[in-house]
Amino acid sequence: MHATNDLCFAGLVFAVDVNRGRLRILKETAKLHQVDGVVTTVHADLCVLTDGEALKSNKVLLDAPCSGLGVLSKRADLRWNRKLEDMEELKKLQDELLDAAAKLVKPGGVLVYSTCSIDPEENEERVAAFLLRHAEFRIDPVDRFVPPDFVTDSGFYFSNPVKHSLDGSFAARLVRAS
Repeated sequence: MHATNDLCFAGLVFAVDVNRGRLRILKETAKLHQVDGVVTTVHADLCVLTDGEALKSNKVLLDAPCSGLGVLSKRADLRWNRKLEDMEELKKLQDELLDAAAKLVKPGGVLVYSTCSIDPEENEERVAAFLLRHAEFRIDPVDRFVPPDFVTDSGFYFSNPVKHSLDGSFAARLVRAS
């Protein structure tokens, strides 16, 4: 008898994206890590996908398109290519995607909203606006999942490039009422 590194998976991952290239990279990465049997990619616009009767999930991660202000050290071009109108459109898209992702969450389930931005307009303000539109959700503080240095006063995850010597990022854990 020999030991194996097989893992037992208790669920499936459905990855939805409008960008075929990102889905291709995800498929390749899943295969490399031998989890391709668990990950199903779906080429679709999330906002259109959730218009009908949506598949409900216990956990939904929305890794939202953002300004990338948390990764400027790697993408210096971003600081020169952003306009105010672009930011307004981006915030509108983030709100639309949050609303669409919320339709996928089962009662008692979790929605994680994540960006690689340090801009409060894309982070805390998007979550606050979302909670005004969706009273069935509440913030579930992340303090039991991450070190205290990464937890904001509101219970969100936040990494600051200067303070933490990491890329800047944000995540909010939101729970739907049962």
